[in-house]
Amino acid sequence: MARPEDIETDVTLELDGSEITPAKFRRGVIAFVGLLEALTKSVCRDAAPVEWRMQVKGGSNLVGANATDDANPHHVREILQLMANGLEQFDIEGEVPPVYPDPAIKHVRDLSAITAKDPDDDTRVGVWVRKRRTEITPQISAAARKALRSGFDELGTVEGQLSVLSERGGVHFVIYDSVWKRAVNCSVPEALVEELMTLWRRRVAVHGMVRYRADGLPTSVDVDRIEALPSDDELPTHEDVCGILRERA
Repeated sequence: MARPEDIETDVTLELDGSEITPAKFRRGVIAFVGLLEALTKSVCRDAAPVEWRMQVKGGSNLVGANATDDANPHHVREILQLMANGLEQFDIEGEVPPVYPDPAIKHVRDLSAITAKDPDDDTRVGVWVRKRRTEITPQISAAARKALRSGFDELGTVEGQLSVLSERGGVHFVIYDSVWKRAVNCSVPEALVEELMTLWRRRVAVHGMVRYRADGLPTSVDVDRIEALPSDDELPTHEDVCGILRERA
């Protein structure tokens, strides 16, 4: 197993064991890169995405990635914290982090799928964020699989900022949940498209059939109605509300 002094990149995948076949190596790298890309997309949203450069350390089993020099340092720090804290929550608490989008959960599941499954297999998978390592354990696999397997639908409302718009296969857009700061995919009927275009980048509430994860977090909405919400500069200020509530004698 690697030591902290062996780690030279912002985030590093470590594949360890005597049974690292080409197929395992390929699956591990694909899942690792996919996880990094999913978290990058979640953090950067409409901003310029952080770009990463891959590095394989010679004579080792370490595959790493560094952010480019021109990357937004705030976004880089947030992505790395999200990866480290999220994987630890998977492992220690056996729960899916609320801020992890579904694509990231799938890549965590795929990483855990190549860990040892029988006594004759010594494959270990670890993810290093800077100098801190998280073991990808069977507990992580169980939590990821449970979250992806379960869920329920019911009528509801989701609030957030209207963001990405696409016309491929029907009209779709994404809002970012104001509580968990995660993307919720939405589809709308043609009759609402014109209204939708006037609300670009506004805070909105969408009403309709909501698809939830097993832990109750929304993942998508078939929208029946869109409601514009006040922007931050339209909300009452301290001066506006001062004096409304008076101290009772």
